[in-house]
Amino acid sequence: MRVAFRKGALFALITIILLVTYSSAFAATQPSKVSLGGSSNITIKQVDLINSGSSNVLGVTVSIFNGGKSDLQLIDYWLKVVNKNGDKYSVKISDQDKSKTKVAPNSTVEQTYFAEIDKSATIKQLTIQIIKWNFSQTNFETVLGTIDLSKAASTVAASGTKKTLTFDKVQVSTLAGDLYVTERDGYYNVSLDYDLENIGQRKLTIPDTIKYYLQTPNGNIYQLTSSQTSVSIEAKGKQTIQLTAEVPSTNTNVTTSKLVVALSDQTNKVDIPIASYQLKGATQTSNSAGKAIQFRNKYGLYEVKLVDIQRLPWNDQDILAAEFEVKNPGKTSLSVPVLSGYYTVDGVNMGRDATKLVQLDKIITLKPGETSKQVVYAKIPYTYEYSEVQLNVENIESTTTKTTDTGTTPDTTQGKSVAVFKVKASDLKLPLIPKNQAYALTDVGKRADVIIKDSYIYEGTATDMFYGSVVMRNNEKRPSTLTTLEGFVEAQDGAIFPAKISQVKTTVGPSGEALLAFRAEIPKAYGKQALRVMIGQGVTGTGLTTGDAAADAFVRAVELQHDTPIATVASSLKEISLYPYVITLSKIYGTYDSSSIDLELNADIKENSQYSVIPEKHKLGIEITSGTYSTIKEYDFNDVGETDAAKLSVGNSGLKITVSEPGVLNKLSTSFDYTINVYDIFDGHKRLLATKKLNWFENSDK
Repeated sequence: MRVAFRKGALFALITIILLVTYSSAFAATQPSKVSLGGSSNITIKQVDLINSGSSNVLGVTVSIFNGGKSDLQLIDYWLKVVNKNGDKYSVKISDQDKSKTKVAPNSTVEQTYFAEIDKSATIKQLTIQIIKWNFSQTNFETVLGTIDLSKAASTVAASGTKKTLTFDKVQVSTLAGDLYVTERDGYYNVSLDYDLENIGQRKLTIPDTIKYYLQTPNGNIYQLTSSQTSVSIEAKGKQTIQLTAEVPSTNTNVTTSKLVVALSDQTNKVDIPIASYQLKGATQTSNSAGKAIQFRNKYGLYEVKLVDIQRLPWNDQDILAAEFEVKNPGKTSLSVPVLSGYYTVDGVNMGRDATKLVQLDKIITLKPGETSKQVVYAKIPYTYEYSEVQLNVENIESTTTKTTDTGTTPDTTQGKSVAVFKVKASDLKLPLIPKNQAYALTDVGKRADVIIKDSYIYEGTATDMFYGSVVMRNNEKRPSTLTTLEGFVEAQDGAIFPAKISQVKTTVGPSGEALLAFRAEIPKAYGKQALRVMIGQGVTGTGLTTGDAAADAFVRAVELQHDTPIATVASSLKEISLYPYVITLSKIYGTYDSSSIDLELNADIKENSQYSVIPEKHKLGIEITSGTYSTIKEYDFNDVGETDAAKLSVGNSGLKITVSEPGVLNKLSTSFDYTINVYDIFDGHKRLLATKKLNWFENSDK
């Protein structure tokens, strides 16, 4: 009978080595040891529970050291698990552990035991007895020591602490990263990194019987999917796998869950916990711009940072536009992630279909340390008031697409939340660009500087017009189609007036500059007020607006400070600037009779070619006033190669203005003089450039 008993014990004691030890960082909480006699001992290295349906599985990994001079027979020792209420549980060894029979002198063997225990039992209610078979005792055993697990040091690796495992006699240092948890449609999407470093001297292959579980604080377990189906690491090599799962959102405090690494025992149909790690939830919500939040997808680790959220006027609506940067913090290149997002305003979800994402950079990969700039925007009623806006950023990993009126786009219903940014409405302010400084557009492929050169007020019949000369410089190393700009002006009382800005329809060479017309019609009551100028980048579809395309919205706006609009009027008719021309009027000779007025003059026109692109052509207006009489003649300019005699051309030419005016003698000044006013006429409005009083029937150059 004793022979049969010893043979059964032999099979029960043989085990595959699955080493679980603490790193030096956790050495302060070493678990208990029990002496086996002499210098030999057994140490509890890992104890943990995992849910197994109707029961829990207790996994116990021990390390047995032989300090003697001869082999230590494993057949002589065993473990017992006892509940403090007196219940005893049957202990087994993993069926993969049945080949060891002894421990050589001055060496260590590790074994993993397991026991199925009742669901109500906790680790702290259990004790482990280390026994030696002793056939001189009536019960055939001697208890060498008892370990009270309620008093023993925890074997769960603290957050950020490394743990060493052994697979097939090769040691691997492991570390569980922060737990990323995002909620969507009744589920938490959880993910974490699991770092592996082969600290042995030969290649390591993780057995395919290893499983990974997330164990929530209330004991529920969810199997994690590994990003790699097989893991092999060369000696001294490192590798990181990503573990993901979907967890019902009915679970609470998921961010304080544990990672449990388990060995699947095929014979006994159980998963035996061999290592566990206390997890720490990653920071995924920020209440301010500038704070980076990390997220991971199947391609790697990224950082997303909110740059700004703006509320901008757009016709009879407002635009909520959030700019954020996605960075590759790693050491290898990554693809640019496909992102989407949606807004929650004062707790009300605006819905994913209400938002659009714009890729600002023309890049497809992110080099180490490189960033991609993106914008999510949505339109809201301009009358809508709120106190807090929240941007939820999602990563679209699915290849599923959907077709809409605007084309085929990624199906955002497949997105997983990666970051949440909250901003108070009172903090939504536009960046201020000081006078004479440039608004820098840093989007790769569209880099440019924008600056207001001068500003003016043009007068009209019913309205006035604010006009700004905007210079846009191409900062790319190649010819580029510059981004279309959009903007508005704001009066001191908060009134908003949309602006039109010249579109650049041709490419501009490196360091080339385009001169653009920024104009906004304003009521005459606002013509003398200080006006704030706001300029941003137009967006069409999922990209920046260029060429003839009409903008759907605009984003990344700034306020450009500018000098008081220029109102200087020259008293000379020489070298009058009406860009791109410089005009000198001379040899002016005015006459009249009872029914008409005649004016002859010489116009010398020179062209300034400083800018690669110029705005829409302005007109030259020449006005004659005397007494109560006034008349104005408008002139267009010929384009290059055009020879329309009714238009002005570069060079020196004579002009004659004849106006039929019956009874004109009753309107003219009795002092026999008249005034020439020269105007810049644009978009139905005019600005006085120069004025000069002359005498009738006299040459101005006499």
